[in-house]
Amino acid sequence: MHPHLHCLVSEGVFTPADEFLPLETLDTSAVEELFRRLVLARLHRAERLSESFKEKLLTWSPSGFSCRATEVIPPAEKDRLERLARYLTRAPLRLDAVVEDDEGRIRLATPPDPSTGATERILDPLDWIHAVTSQIPDRGKHAVRRYGAYANRVRARRKAEVQAEAEASAGPTEEVPAFTKARKASWARLLRKLLEVDPLLCNRCGGTMRIVAFIDDQATIDRILKHLGSPASTAFDPFEARPPPLY
Repeated sequence: MHPHLHCLVSEGVFTPADEFLPLETLDTSAVEELFRRLVLARLHRAERLSESFKEKLLTWSPSGFSCRATEVIPPAEKDRLERLARYLTRAPLRLDAVVEDDEGRIRLATPPDPSTGATERILDPLDWIHAVTSQIPDRGKHAVRRYGAYANRVRARRKAEVQAEAEASAGPTEEVPAFTKARKASWARLLRKLLEVDPLLCNRCGGTMRIVAFIDDQATIDRILKHLGSPASTAFDPFEARPPPLY
């Protein structure tokens, strides 16, 4: 296992007034040492390292950590910046590097192994599934994170500020009629046309319903259906043949 991070970092900082202050030099050895201490401290807090073993790791030379900052892209070279960003978010495997042989095994093309010179790995289908799914982040975990000026919140705030300035300079705009807003948001109207049923009309009292929440957690859905006494809450085999749903 070789965990590592690919980072796209600006060589400087942005001030609150959107002024960019460039960094004279970048000391990669200082970044490496700071990152090493932060990782070991985090492992110690998670009770994965004892205090004595953490201090022992801090004495190792080489440390086992490294930091490289060699790909410098000037602001005007947008194409190079895009290629680098695509490289950072690329898939872990190329589709053309994976083939199935006549025996049903998976052959994965790899760079030459330094010790054996092998250029492929042969995996059993179940081992292949285990290997490729280990690349999928757990639910709620993100493989790409954005910080500082690249953070979604910061960019959204800037976009809102620019839009507000543009609207202020353009003057008052014509108000959209309420009927037009309702027509554009009327997804229920489309369902009535397709399914010939009003999804927002209560079938008991005939009153108009409103959406309170969208629930996509399967355990919560099962509890609700079980409380309502629905037959859909009973366990079933997902691969068992069954008739199409009734609308």
